[in-house]
Amino acid sequence: MNAIVKSDGPHEIMESVLIKGDLSKLTAEERNAYYTAVCKSVGLNPLTKPLEYIILNGKMRLYALKDCTDQLRSIHNISVTDLTESEREGVFVVKAKVANADGRTDVSTGAVNIAGLKGEALANALMKAETKAKRRATLSICGLGLLDETEVDDIPAAQKAPAERSRVPSPSDTPALEKAAPEPPQGPQLVKGGKDAASWAKLYIEALLTSDSPETVMKWVDANQNPLSRISKDEAKKITVITEKHLAFLRKTAPKEDPISTGIPKSNAMPNIDTNHNQWMTWALGKIAETDAGDEMDALFESFDPFWDGLLPGDKEALLGARKDREFEIEP
Repeated sequence: MNAIVKSDGPHEIMESVLIKGDLSKLTAEERNAYYTAVCKSVGLNPLTKPLEYIILNGKMRLYALKDCTDQLRSIHNISVTDLTESEREGVFVVKAKVANADGRTDVSTGAVNIAGLKGEALANALMKAETKAKRRATLSICGLGLLDETEVDDIPAAQKAPAERSRVPSPSDTPALEKAAPEPPQGPQLVKGGKDAASWAKLYIEALLTSDSPETVMKWVDANQNPLSRISKDEAKKITVITEKHLAFLRKTAPKEDPISTGIPKSNAMPNIDTNHNQWMTWALGKIAETDAGDEMDALFESFDPFWDGLLPGDKEALLGARKDREFEIEP
């Protein structure tokens, strides 16, 4: 937090943020840095604006939007295992039980007033109760003490005041948000860019890993023979290891034609993790769910090696949990 709240600021400001949860005394720059830090700490993509500011009872705080709980469910492989409904004195109550990839469970409720409601208004209220229960359970199992937007909507206007519309942090706001890496070239071709051999090698690896077939991998290699011959032995060895692992992965997980579709095989291409982390996680979890245990699963996780150290703890837990579930599922 020292990087977010200036060390030479009054102690009262730090206490307000850390203890009382009031962000109103921070500058706009400090709030953007705080916003980004909160997102990064739980694996959320701040560029999609999963959180919003609100002034509640005189305090500015963050609350969770729909995109926040959607991302959390994907990141932590959270599923709803049970929903129960009840009604008492004109209040419709839904209890949602959720579980994450590690098998840990949590329960939360969502309640709405349905007294006197009929038709579409009643239907919308019933759906809102279910949505509220699912989102509150998702935030709870992830250990986030944030209000959900469905709860904010129900707070009487007298208790809240509109906060200034939060601006999505831009890459120039804070060093915590690095500029997104450029998209890799489309199709096998000479990779250009990079200030040195190491940064060029990184661009080349990212481009090569977009290959969805062994043939495409070899085309990348052929197109870049000249720069590949000039890089250091260490960089060349690293590229060779990653290339071989990706080739092994593609050969063992060659897509089968989908008889329901047009017959075009599904792509095995790995999304660019630097430009779309959530898409990469969704892709990785999907590949785990359809990969056999043993050598195929080992090859898949070896293809994750170049990115593993950069993943958040929650990402690693989600991937390892999905692997455990898949191996348990297909275990004879």
